[in-house]
Amino acid sequence: MQHCCIYYKRCIFVNLNSRILMSIEELLKLKGVRSTGIRLKLIQVLMNSEYPLQQKEIEERWDEHIDRVTLYRNLKFLTSIGIIHKIEVSEFITSYNVNNLDDAEESSEHLHFHCVDCDKVICMPQHTIDEYKLPEGFMPANKKLIIDGTCKWCNTNG
Repeated sequence: MQHCCIYYKRCIFVNLNSRILMSIEELLKLKGVRSTGIRLKLIQVLMNSEYPLQQKEIEERWDEHIDRVTLYRNLKFLTSIGIIHKIEVSEFITSYNVNNLDDAEESSEHLHFHCVDCDKVICMPQHTIDEYKLPEGFMPANKKLIIDGTCKWCNTNG
């Protein structure tokens, strides 16, 4: 099963095994950051999801209670070092997903699909956001392309 936004040269896993977990620890070490239980668990939760998750969904998938502030700080930190990416659909809907772990420095700017029925956000890395030549004096703050519609799961439930 292909996992959104995570492409391994040899194989793709939905459930983590020790080889992939070691890769996560090595990636954190390569970034010069500590490999804490919360960071490992957060990356694992995101990797095991078929689609990007909102903070509330991450909390629901956590085995035990997690402090919201601690989770938010780790989401923000892992986003700042390029391990995960933040998808802001609106001021009320923000989802997170793991970047390509083979090269977390590589830009992961791509199309996202937002389901207006269930609020799921689906990464579509096969559709990248190209560099656009802006008029002189214009500086982009960020790029995002989000298509609103109905996902395949809600389409089959209707």
